[in-house]
Amino acid sequence: MEGEWMWDLRFKIEDVRERGRSRRTDGWLLFRLCLVVVVDAEAEGVEVYYYKENQTPSSERIEQSKILGTKVLQKIVKNTGAVSRGVKSANFAVVRQTTMPAILIEGGFLSNPKERHKILDKKYLHAMAKSIASGVDHYLADSGKWLML
Repeated sequence: MEGEWMWDLRFKIEDVRERGRSRRTDGWLLFRLCLVVVVDAEAEGVEVYYYKENQTPSSERIEQSKILGTKVLQKIVKNTGAVSRGVKSANFAVVRQTTMPAILIEGGFLSNPKERHKILDKKYLHAMAKSIASGVDHYLADSGKWLML
């Protein structure tokens, strides 16, 4: 069992690297949703990550990633009642190796029994998906790249 898990993890890391390389296109934005398992069974909430390079001032892509993350997190918290853990910067390949605004949404903690129960609820997942779509829609509308319907 452990061997299978390790192979799967290595496969996913290579997949993320390849996807990062393939993102070097003229796409508008990238987002990814993950669920988290940690030792602390009390951990709860949703957090959004973007890549923050070490330069001042930040590039347009970085600023837009932070704006996108903020809009998406606001919609998730409003529509699902999830606890906000904030919008944070991190050096994750999936958000670093892009040329367009990119965010990683950590949508809950599977190690927390209450959160795991919510995550397994189709209505909650539907609300999460609609919230992400709504946040992206508002981001695109505000940036002039999309007309809200």
